[in-house]
Amino acid sequence: MSKRIEVAISFGDRTMTLSGPEDFVQAEVQRVSDLLVASVGGGSAVSSRQLEAAHLVEGASPLNERDFVEKKRPSGHLETVAVLAYCLTKNGMPEFTADDVRRAYLRVGIRPPKTVAQSLRDAKNLKDFIKQGSEPGRFKLTDHGERTVVFDLPSGRKG
Repeated sequence: MSKRIEVAISFGDRTMTLSGPEDFVQAEVQRVSDLLVASVGGGSAVSSRQLEAAHLVEGASPLNERDFVEKKRPSGHLETVAVLAYCLTKNGMPEFTADDVRRAYLRVGIRPPKTVAQSLRDAKNLKDFIKQGSEPGRFKLTDHGERTVVFDLPSGRKG
């Protein structure tokens, strides 16, 4: 089992802090580094979606996923998928994959389901929180999913 580490990455006037298992943090640092190198070097391999995902777009104000999940207190994986999809969408990633959601689970400190792809299909087919994206394996938050996260969570609110 790998130890937990925390790394802060600074670029320009922005700072990104990653914390978690060592192998996860190393993989994310490598991914962000590759994005930065490609964007600075004029590499056309970096899409605007990837830059948005790394929160490098001007004016992006990332939603703190961990605090938001604690505030919304989702019950079960279907509501958790909806809350994480909301966070991903608000953080500049309108379409996401099962791997994006798995990483979000790890960032907020919640054990991901055994098969994240199945939880996404269930959130789509059973609750209509998400819908198919522009390609197979990509998903988007639905209006119903957004309303559920914003207005209905946490469940059992009083008054």
